[in-house]
Amino acid sequence: MSYIHSTAVVHPDVELGVNVWVGPYVVLGYPGESRLEPQAKRNPGNVVIGDDAEIHEHAHIQSGIYGTTVLGDDVLVMAGVHIGHDAQIGSHATLSSSCVLGGHCVLGAYAVIGLGAVLHQRAHVGCGTMVGAQSFFKGSTGMWELWYGNPAKRKGYNRVGWARYMDRVTG
Repeated sequence: MSYIHSTAVVHPDVELGVNVWVGPYVVLGYPGESRLEPQAKRNPGNVVIGDDAEIHEHAHIQSGIYGTTVLGDDVLVMAGVHIGHDAQIGSHATLSSSCVLGGHCVLGAYAVIGLGAVLHQRAHVGCGTMVGAQSFFKGSTGMWELWYGNPAKRKGYNRVGWARYMDRVTG
């Protein structure tokens, strides 16, 4: 059974999976900001959230403009996160407090975005890749990489994330 805090604002067209937790002052499914696409304000609510997701206080997830904003299963969205329109977030991803994703960002499964990191619009973060705290990221990554800095640069592989993933899948 899902839980939605009484102060959360959830557009009626948002699709929530099973066992989703939505915290205080969360806003889900209202139009993305775009001067180019004013019709988005007439078609809000294009957000689909998978099973077992957690969305903590003051997070904002915008509806899609061209398509649907999607969060996969078991996604953790910490306090104060902004997810822009048309984003695609893979299952088991973690978005740390106060990070910002511009419109059309794509995160692979098990991706981790650090505290206060900023992803420019249309950024693509591969499966298992971590973008470190306070980083500014623009562009695309491979899988299981480690990126940090301002601007973010590839610093190696996400060995900790890989080890946690292997523990999870091998039991």
